[in-house]
Amino acid sequence: MEPEIPEGIEEVEGDVDFLQLLRDSWELAAISQFCRIFSETLKIRPFSTDKLEAAILEPDEHGVFLSSLLYLLLRPAKETREPYIERESVVWEELLKRKLDAQWPQAFTAHPMAGGDFYTIDPVSRVRQLGLCPLKQSNIT
Repeated sequence: MEPEIPEGIEEVEGDVDFLQLLRDSWELAAISQFCRIFSETLKIRPFSTDKLEAAILEPDEHGVFLSSLLYLLLRPAKETREPYIERESVVWEELLKRKLDAQWPQAFTAHPMAGGDFYTIDPVSRVRQLGLCPLKQSNIT
């Protein structure tokens, strides 16, 4: 899926400035703020927006951080009161797939992981997928 390139972002020899796209996206700011606000409830360790940005751009280099974050954002609300067990974070891919299967039309024109996985899609699609992850605020109590 080809990312939508906003006006003012240059494409140089087929390369898209994904860093600038992420910095211009409201989704990155919203995800970062959501994680700060609900960090205690969801048991998310503090992190900087720069770390999140780097993880979205280079997921292979930040696999442990992304796996942990995705798991904590995707796990069912009833489990947010239970202690986080790092080895359980490997189930995030199945949780993300289920959430995307149900909600992808809200944020995408086509299923973003059709024929791929989280690590093979473009960074803009990754940040949009992260935006689908957080629990409804009414579930966080």
